[in-house]
Amino acid sequence: GAAAAASQETYDAAERAVRSDPKMRAALGDGIRCTPPMSQMSSSQNVNGVQTQATTIVFIAQGSNGRQAQVQATGTGGGDQELRLDISGMLDTGEVVKVDVNGGGGGADGVFDVEAKTIDVDDDVIDV
Repeated sequence: GAAAAASQETYDAAERAVRSDPKMRAALGDGIRCTPPMSQMSSSQNVNGVQTQATTIVFIAQGSNGRQAQVQATGTGGGDQELRLDISGMLDTGEVVKVDVNGGGGGADGVFDVEAKTIDVDDDVIDV
C-alpha cells in the first residue's frame, strides 16, 4: 500500500543520508551499515486541503568501529510530493546527532521549517 511505499522511500533516503553524513561517519566510522526498520509509524494530515503523509521509521546504524546509533527518520510528503526528511541519531554514548539531509545547504529547507510552524494543522481532519 501507500504507507509501505512511503516508509520504503523514507528508509532509502534516510539510509543514504546517514551513510554520507560527516558527523555520523565521525562517530561510527566509515562503512556504515543500516538495519531494516525496526518500527514504523505512519500518519497523514490535511494542510490547506493538501493531504500529506508522514512516515517515521527507526533503525540502527552500525559503523566500522563497532559503535552504533539508533536513527529516527521522519519523511513527510513523498509520492507525488517532494519528500522532506528529518533525521536524528542517538549514539550509544547518548549523544544525539542531527543528520544533515541536504548535504550542507540550508536554503529552501530552512525557510520551510519556519513556515511549517505557522501552518495550522486541524487534527480533526486526520483520517487514520
